[in-house]
This record gives sequence, structure tokens and C-alpha cells, in this order.
Amino acid sequence: MNSASALRERMTVESADRTRIMLDAAPMACTLRDINNYILDCNKETARMFGVGTIEEVILRQEEFYPKYQPGGKLTSDVLKEIIDVIVDEGQAKYNLTYLNAAREPIPVETTVSLIEIDGISHCLVYSRDLRSANAQDDKLRLTEHALLLKQRHLDIVSSISHLSYWEWDTEKNHINFSINFTEEFGYAPNQINTAGKYTTNLDLTESKLLDVVHPDDRKSFIHDLLSCFESGKEYFRAELRLRHKSGEYLWVIVTGQIAEWSVDKAPTLAIGGIVNINDFKKAENASNAKSSFLSNMSHEIRTPMNTIIGMSELIRTDNLDEQQLEFFTDIKKMSRALLQIINDILDISKIEVGKLEVTPIHFDLLDLLDHIASLCRFMAEGKGLEFIFEVEPGVQRYIFGDDIRIRQILTNILNNAIKYTREGFVEFRVKPCRKSKRRYTAFIISDSGIGIKEEHLTKLFGEFEQMEPGKNRDIKGSGLGLAISKSLAEMMGGCIEVESVYEKGSAFTVLLPLLEGDPAKLPHPLASNTVSTNGNAQVLVVDDNSSNLKVARAYLEKFNIKAELASSGAQAVDMASQKRYDIIFVDHMMPDMDGLETTHALRSLPDQWYQHAPIVALSANAIEGAAELFLENGMNDFVSKPIDTASLSKVLAKWLPRDKIIYIAAPEQGERSSYAGESAVIDKEYGIRNSADDVDLYNQLVANFVSSHNEDVELITRAVKDGEFQLAIRLAHTLSSSAALVGAKNLSRCANQIVSALKEKEEMPSVPLMTGFYAIFHEALHELQIMANDKKLKAPEEENPSFSRKDSLELIDRLKPLLETGNASCLDLVPEVRKKLSDLGSDCEELIRQMEDFELDDSVNLLEKMRKAVEAEA
Repeated sequence: MNSASALRERMTVESADRTRIMLDAAPMACTLRDINNYILDCNKETARMFGVGTIEEVILRQEEFYPKYQPGGKLTSDVLKEIIDVIVDEGQAKYNLTYLNAAREPIPVETTVSLIEIDGISHCLVYSRDLRSANAQDDKLRLTEHALLLKQRHLDIVSSISHLSYWEWDTEKNHINFSINFTEEFGYAPNQINTAGKYTTNLDLTESKLLDVVHPDDRKSFIHDLLSCFESGKEYFRAELRLRHKSGEYLWVIVTGQIAEWSVDKAPTLAIGGIVNINDFKKAENASNAKSSFLSNMSHEIRTPMNTIIGMSELIRTDNLDEQQLEFFTDIKKMSRALLQIINDILDISKIEVGKLEVTPIHFDLLDLLDHIASLCRFMAEGKGLEFIFEVEPGVQRYIFGDDIRIRQILTNILNNAIKYTREGFVEFRVKPCRKSKRRYTAFIISDSGIGIKEEHLTKLFGEFEQMEPGKNRDIKGSGLGLAISKSLAEMMGGCIEVESVYEKGSAFTVLLPLLEGDPAKLPHPLASNTVSTNGNAQVLVVDDNSSNLKVARAYLEKFNIKAELASSGAQAVDMASQKRYDIIFVDHMMPDMDGLETTHALRSLPDQWYQHAPIVALSANAIEGAAELFLENGMNDFVSKPIDTASLSKVLAKWLPRDKIIYIAAPEQGERSSYAGESAVIDKEYGIRNSADDVDLYNQLVANFVSSHNEDVELITRAVKDGEFQLAIRLAHTLSSSAALVGAKNLSRCANQIVSALKEKEEMPSVPLMTGFYAIFHEALHELQIMANDKKLKAPEEENPSFSRKDSLELIDRLKPLLETGNASCLDLVPEVRKKLSDLGSDCEELIRQMEDFELDDSVNLLEKMRKAVEAEA
């Protein structure tokens, strides 16, 4: 062999070796096959793919690596035959095939085949890529895509339920995309509103289709919100505005957004966010506002006649009524106050709903408050034949800093329910200190032997307008608001109400309140109606469009020696004030033409500097929360609610009248004695009447009840002590103390309390001095109360009708005529004189009085002229 041949042979061998090295290093299986697909040679990757150790093993076992069927269901032999036909025809082919490895596990393979010639014989060069790892990645990708689609679907569902449309805004390209829910909420296809504005160095909204559907009144604030976000670097913005639905209706929405991407020069390039449809909430809010407005108006409309009914019933004479008429009159008073309480309950619930009910704490005497509550409830309970038990355990704080009115409201509501729903047995009211969760509370426990509550009803017990078993208890009246209000009030004070009940056996309500200790030096000393008066020179104007309200206000002011002038409109009040200085002006809130606020502004604008600071007091039946603040904000100085309360009116007069026109009437000294006709140190009648809700008839009933129920208490207590029945003696003395306080027998109440304390301290007869004093005070008080109970007031003799005076009658007509012509409400002051001096004119006199009282003053001028002619014609 020559050197050239040897060289070629060596190069061929070296080339084959290099080819083998390259094939073995390839990461893909490579096989050399004949035209019938028989493997002649392969690389090491092929052996690894089939899970065998050597190339020779691949060649020897190659038949084992074909499954009988491919995943599509075809025979592998048929598939291979089709592939070989393609290779022969086209010289190459690419296909997927599934093999089996040595462990009989499927191997998905992507195969590329090229037809080549070796020594003139056709061979197949086959490259096979194992797809198992790729398929695994594809599966992961598919799972991820599926999860994303699922999340997208969930987001679409949540968006639909919550009325949320989300969006992406490319601020460089002026393009905005909306979610599919945008169509459902606003009627537009997502691509119908596809521009929102561009941002380069500033925000350009000239081509914003989004801004086009924003309500014109909301665009300025919306642009401001966007600019403040984009230009100040804040990432978040929020705006509440109205968007136009495709139908043309504007819907309230909240638009929120956040800058998601920024450019290199810190300009926002992508914002994402959402649009929430809050139109339903706005409708509810508007409905709530409408309800508040309705309640405000209805409060005024209802309280105005209630003011007249209650006010006049307090002022009317009753000594000339027969027994049946007096009973009817008493029922009118009771029912009007009951109606007023229902109105107050409804207003309280409305305040609670909008979070405007307030708790106003003061320093007060808790034991005094409890005695008042217990005394009234004892009277109600014993009237039904129930035993009423009241006890305050040692350790209860006496002086409290809290809202005494709201505490009274809670306890009275629950006690009244206990009495109403108990037909026989007892009602017990017990007060004691307690601890719960390491916190101190005062526990007010009210238990009864009443009808009880079914277990299934306990959960709705504190619901509004809820009444348990209304069919069974239809004889028990109530609005169903008391417990709901009580629960809310207790929670506002940091407490709670717990209830336990056994159906048809009774219930126990426990009110837990974390009461703060009060300062006895700061206890208020409210002015009673007889502790302040005037010297008769106070100048007071009352303004009200309702003639009945004017009568009531005038009558109340007369109690304070004030002869008030009256105006039936704001314009008339301003005219009267421009001619005279008034010390106080009471102005009704709701009047036609010029309401109370407008009247106040007009009064403040008068040239007289006095009216820039003169006291103007709102006189209003509007009890909605915030009314007082409204009056003060509009230039008024104070507020008196209608129906008028004498004590409140007294405070206002004492606060605002000039000091030189007020007369303070000192309360009697403790040891001062006077007869029953005046103020008695034995019986404080005014105190007793206040305890009776200022109801004189109720007070008289309480006096009669005390005389009939407690006239033998001293003997009963003495006998119980002698017999060793100390608990009975304590209960009798305690009951006597509460009842005595109720009717104003203060000394007897204090002495009975001393007997209770002495008996509790050591169970034996109290000291002789204490018992002797007790006997004397008891019989003295009983004697006074018996006089009051038996006192039959004689009817006042009717005043004789004086003889007719032509001169006096004409003089009265001359004084009355200008008042009627100018519409001056002070003409009502002359009604008694008209009735006295013009009564001989019969029906004309009564008609004139009616016209004056109803403010038909134009007609009354004509009638007065007719009456003048009749008087002048008298002989």
C-alpha cells in the first residue's frame, strides 16, 4: 500500500471516529436504519432514551421498543409503513411516535428522518427528541393557563356580583380597556369607550371618551383627582362621581386607580383600577335622608297639635268638672302623653339608625333616681295586684357621672314590660355592684313571674317593632321599640343587657352598666317652676303661625308674671321688633313664607344694634338630632322643645332675661313649717307632683293610694320586729320609704330608711329615740296626706255678669280695631274683656272671639264695625 492510500485510509478511520464522538455527544437520539426501519447503528443517547446499557443492546432488543398500538389507536406497524412510504416518496419526513423503554414505560418522541445513500444503498438517518420533559412543561403551562382562566372567571363572577368593572389605561397611547362586566353595568361594549386621555408632560383629556360619559357637574373634581395623582407622584386616586349609562341615566360610581408602571422620566405610563357601581347604595342613602326629612317634618306636624293638647290640658281648670268629665279629661292627658312617648320612641330609633343618638353625662344621685323609678313602678304594679320588690345592695355607688335620662329610659322600659307581661305574682327590681371580665359594673336586675319568653323568640327579642306572641298578648299595648332602644343605649354606655327566661314562669333582665363615679359637689340643682319669676317688666315676644301654640306659650309665660306679646308671622315679628326692644324673642322654627331661621336673620339685620345680640330662642317641635345645632348655627341663642316643659322654660328665662327683671324665690328652709295651703315641711307637694310626671291627677291618686295602703305600716313594722320577722319588717319599711318619697313626705322617707339600715345592721328593735321619732313623723305625714285626700275643693262661685256699659264697650272696640286691622296677635289678650263687655251682643260676640282665636282678622274687622253700630244703637 502506497503512502497516499494509507493516508486516505487513516483519514477515513479518523473521520469515522470523529463522527462517532460527535454523535455520542449529541443530546438527541440518533439512529442509522435501513429502508425497512431496522436499526443498524445508534449513539449513546439512544441507549439512554430506551433505558439500556449499550448500543448493542438497543440493536438486539429494538423490536421490544415498539408498542402494539399508538395513542391514536392505530397499529404501530401500520403507522411505520405509512411513514416509510412518505420517506421513500419525499426523501424526508417528520412525525411523532410513541416508543416503550426497557421498563415498558411510554416515550413520546418527535422524529426527523432524512433518506441518504451509503455505497449506493438507501439508508434512513433518524433523529429522535424525547418529548417527556417538554410535555411536562407543556402540561405545567396548560395547568397555569387553566388556573389563570379559572381565576379570570372567578374575578368576572366577583366583579359581576359586586358591580365592579376593572380597567387598564395606557396613558402614552391614550387607550383604556374595560372588563366584560363594564357592558353589563353601563351598557357600552368595552371598545365603545376606548380612550381616557394621554399623559406626556401633563394630562391631556381632549380626546377622552371616558370623560364624555362623566356627569358635567362631576368632571372638574374628577380631573382634579387625576391630576393630583399623576402630577404629585401619588400612586393611588379615588373619585365618587356619576357615569352616564348607555340608556342616558346617570349612575353613581366610585372610580379607583393606581399607577402600575412609570417611564424612565417618572411619568405614569400604565394605570389600573376599578369602577364600582354604588347607585343602589346612593338610592338607599337618599331614601334615608328622605326619611330623616320626613321624620323632621312629621315631628313638627305631630308635636304641634300635641303641644296644644298637652299644654292646654295642664292649664285648664278641672274644679268645675263632674266625676265623669274629670275621668274623661284624665284619660285625655294620659293618652296624649302616651302618644308623645311613642313619637319619641320612633325618633330615638331613627337617631340610632343613623348613629346620631347621643349620651350626655352629668353628675347625679343614682339612689334618688332609683327611688323615683321604683316608686312609680310600685304604684303601677300594686294597681295590678302584683307584689313589687325593690332593693339596692350595699356597695352601689350613690353619685354617678352618666346620662341619668338614658339610664331612666332603659330601666323604665324594662320595668314597664315586666309589669305589663306579669298577670300575677311579683316584679323584683334589684341593684348591686358586680364584676365581669375583670371590669366593674352596676347590675340592674329586673325579674318577674310573668308569661316568660319562648327560647326561639329570644334571638329577636331586641328587634325593632318586635312583640312576642302578639295574638296571645294583644291586650298588652306597645310599639315594640322599647327593648331595641334600651339595648342600643346600654351598648352606647359601654354596657349590655342579658336575659334569661322560662316560658310561662318568668323572665330576668340584667342591665350591666360601667358607671363612673360622680362628684356630689357638681350635682345640678334644676330650677323648679316656682323658684324664678319676673317683676312684671320683662318684654317678651312669641312668634308662631299657629294660634293654639300662641295661646299655650302665652299661658306658660304668665306663670312667670310675663305678659307676652304675640306675632303670627315672621314678617309681623320683624315689624314689631323694629318699633320696640324685646328682652327675649321666642320664634317657631317652621312657619310659612318666612321660617324661624329667616326670621332670625331678619331680626339680626335690624338697624337697632340691640338685635345683633338680643336673645332669640327657637320654639320648635322638631326633635330630630341636630336641630338644636342648626338653630345655634343660624344665629339663635337657645332652644325650647314643644310640648313646652315648665322647668326648661324656667331655665331659659333665668339664663337670658336681664338680671334686674328676674325675681328668685328661695325654697323653704328645711325646718320651716307652714300650713297645707302653702308649702309644707311635712309634705312637699311640688316635689311629689314632679315625681308624678307633673300630673296633678296622678299625684292625687298616689296620695289616696298611700293613705289607704300605708295607714297601718307603723303597727305592722313593730309587730314584725317583735315576732322576729326582720326581713318582713325591712321590706315594709323600705316600701314605706319609697312611697313616702313619691308623695313628697321626705322626712318620713328618710326616717323609714334609717329603720331599714338599723334592722339590717343588727336584727333587733331599733333604738327607742329612733322609733319614737318614727312614730311621730309617720302620724304627722299621714295626717297631712289624709287632709289632702279628703279635701273637696269648692267650685269657685260664678262671677256675676256686670251691667252693660255703652262707654266701656265702645272704648274696648276702639282699642281692639287697630290690632285687628294690623293683624297683631296681642288682640288675643283682649278676649276675656270682649267676652265680659260685649257678651250682650250674643252670637256676634262669640263669633268675634272665634275669628280672633282662629286669626280670621279681616273678617273680624267687619264684624267689629257691625257690633259698634249695635252698641251705639243701644239706648
